[in-house]
Amino acid sequence: ERARLDVAPELHPNLRPILSRTHGIYLFEEQLMHAWRAFSNLSYAWANRLRRAAYTARQESIERLRAEWFRAGDLSGYDAKTLEAVWDDSVHAALYASHKAHSIGEALIGYRVAYMKAHFPREFLEANLAVMGEDRWSAFDIDYQLESW
Repeated sequence: ERARLDVAPELHPNLRPILSRTHGIYLFEEQLMHAWRAFSNLSYAWANRLRRAAYTARQESIERLRAEWFRAGDLSGYDAKTLEAVWDDSVHAALYASHKAHSIGEALIGYRVAYMKAHFPREFLEANLAVMGEDRWSAFDIDYQLESW
């Protein structure tokens, strides 16, 4: 039986269109920037400054940007409890979120490498050894290595 994928608890309906494709979880930097903008109407340039500050953990910058965000969120009509929950969740996620295009590129490379290893193990091993400059391996050594896979 297939495992059921539950969606993370929703903090606010405004996050639904931003996080729906990732089951309610922040994965990409773009999602963070859209969320910060959705609750504050601040610019994407501002959101990018917060993204960089959160990623590098520059506390003084984060605290200054936090005050700006809460002020803008209050002016946009959001209560402090909602803003606090969205802030805590999103700033924490900024530590592991990555650029979507980079993530897709890395996934494609990983998929192709796994395919080559599964379907062409000898050629895969020989190519890896050649790239690493390991030209001293004999056919026997390669066969021995392949048996351990």
